[in-house]
Amino acid sequence: MVVPAVVSAQLEIGLDGGFTYSDVDGATDATIGFSVPTSGARVAFAAGEQLLIETRLGLDWQKEGDASGSLLSLLPGVNFLVNEQVYVRGEAGLSRFSFDDGVNPSASGTQYIFGAAVGMRRALGTGALLRLEAGVDKALENTGDGIPSSLDMHATIGVSAVIN
Repeated sequence: MVVPAVVSAQLEIGLDGGFTYSDVDGATDATIGFSVPTSGARVAFAAGEQLLIETRLGLDWQKEGDASGSLLSLLPGVNFLVNEQVYVRGEAGLSRFSFDDGVNPSASGTQYIFGAAVGMRRALGTGALLRLEAGVDKALENTGDGIPSSLDMHATIGVSAVIN
């Protein structure tokens, strides 16, 4: 398959923003979120003409009064380029969180995540890509840390810098 150089980049670094819908087991209501950019970045390396090894890294930190919380997510995955614009992605990784309300003992835990998505990559000039993606991620229950499972659906738009 012959694809334009910007689409078959050797290195791609990007940020995304968009909507998420999260349904946590046991929660009364689902959560709908919007973020620009998302709380993370992605880096992809070419692994052949039709494969990209992509890792998403997320870091959230919040503080309000004496309470603070952090979340670190690492989601390695593979993007299969169906053609020069369409890709299918699969990923599996983990999230690590900690929370301290300033009164009770602090809590922390790990949650395993796997997911899939379909997306489009389109060249924006010679050194950038526009990415549109829709997907779903499943976070598994961790009974030892008291973390319920969840199902997250997302629709994102992103921009990537490419290095050949």
